[in-house]
Amino acid sequence: MKRTWIYLPLMVFVVSCQSGSGSIPPELIPPEVSLRQIGGIQEGAAQHVRGAMPVNLQAVIISRSSEPLSVERIEVVSRGQGAYSVPRTSRPFSRTLNQDRAEAFEFWVSTNTENTILGVGGPVTLQMTVYYLSPYGKFREVYTRDINTSQVRERRE
Repeated sequence: MKRTWIYLPLMVFVVSCQSGSGSIPPELIPPEVSLRQIGGIQEGAAQHVRGAMPVNLQAVIISRSSEPLSVERIEVVSRGQGAYSVPRTSRPFSRTLNQDRAEAFEFWVSTNTENTILGVGGPVTLQMTVYYLSPYGKFREVYTRDINTSQVRERRE
């Protein structure tokens, strides 16, 4: 009986490693992923407002693998200080990616604007986790993307 208790944590660890929520299987070519803000904070709006604002994001994913790949869910959260913060937000999708074709995933997130020098149109760093389904099982990939950086360059010029 004591031996069972000794091996139980090891068995739980092995099973959790095989649950399919790890990184991309070696048989697949990693997808190309981009993220940008496409709406929500209008150009010319008050740049130094504070409070809650909805923001429209678009993730574009290109599958380079010949194997079928589906996006089940996209989750975003802000990282560090930026023009606004995004609480952990998850959106369900059930879409298959076509090989070498860009697929756009649009979704709204709630934000809390911060008081920064550049205002609400300034740069924001977002962490995006994409949950995939492939013939080799489920897996997730985590991406960190800076958005609204072109607006900073435009203001400096």
